[in-house]
Amino acid sequence: MNAKNAQNIIQVAPGPLKKTLRLVKRNGEETPRCKASDITTQADVSCRTAVRYLHKLGYYGRAVRRKSLLRPANIKCRKDWAIEMVERPLTFWANIIFSDESRFALFSDSDGAS
Repeated sequence: MNAKNAQNIIQVAPGPLKKTLRLVKRNGEETPRCKASDITTQADVSCRTAVRYLHKLGYYGRAVRRKSLLRPANIKCRKDWAIEMVERPLTFWANIIFSDESRFALFSDSDGAS
């Protein structure tokens, strides 16, 4: 290969192209809840590559943490109810059926479950 042809060969640096990174970054900033599959259609890269680019830019997919629905007011109400139930006499509890959230029927019903 002579020197004239060597100048025409473009050296590609390893890693993502700056243009693609800018496109992925713009997508992530404009729509933070976008999926990697949405980026693949616009940037013409594979889904895994889009995820890798997003990670390189500092974007990571996270699942929303479930919060308990107990606020301080609800906690107080539950505690008051529990204290009230503890003070009930044994005759009250003799009439209570504890089901443990299982389905049961004293008489056969239309579902055939008993």
